[in-house]
Amino acid sequence: MSKSGVIVLNKLMVLSPVWLSLSGTAIKVYCLFRCKCQFAKRSPRYGNGKRSDDLMGRLLNNGEIEFTYEEVEQQHGITAGRFVRAIDELIEKGFLDIAESGSGVYKLKTLYGISERWRDYKTPSFQQAHRPERQIKCGFQKRNKLWQKAKRKKSTAISAHGGALAMRTDAHGEILAMRTDAHGQKVINRYNFCDGRYLCTQVA
Repeated sequence: MSKSGVIVLNKLMVLSPVWLSLSGTAIKVYCLFRCKCQFAKRSPRYGNGKRSDDLMGRLLNNGEIEFTYEEVEQQHGITAGRFVRAIDELIEKGFLDIAESGSGVYKLKTLYGISERWRDYKTPSFQQAHRPERQIKCGFQKRNKLWQKAKRKKSTAISAHGGALAMRTDAHGEILAMRTDAHGQKVINRYNFCDGRYLCTQVA
């Protein structure tokens, strides 16, 4: 946000059919993203055909804007599900881009950027974009980092009991590992990544 506490929305954008087609939540989320924008001090010489969204100066943190599910829910009362749907709509219609896709397991945050693709919406030159796939594969896929950590951590238990080990990540990015012990009983361990290492607690 600028030091004056003002955000500027392009009049052409606000009057455009694509803006008017946005859902109420998507408009709220876009305005919240604009509140996170940091602008360079504008030149005193503006006008002469300059677009109104240039009057605040150059956007400094485009592609580096952070907005977490926890923040949007606790501070603005928008649930994670509504937030995700709003972001997908803003990406689809050209108002937002995801510069870097995060991962809860690895404590990586998603980074966003304000996009001008909306100007070409429903024209042949429009560049369609979607939520990108994560570069770091989550879950226990063979040979990835998470699989290697789990393999090292659980190798003794597997060899000692000979039981199969099933693993998955839950909605909070925690790792749940289930195995059968020597007596045939089901044992579930939960792993949390903290301070560069995994902490294990037994669930059942």
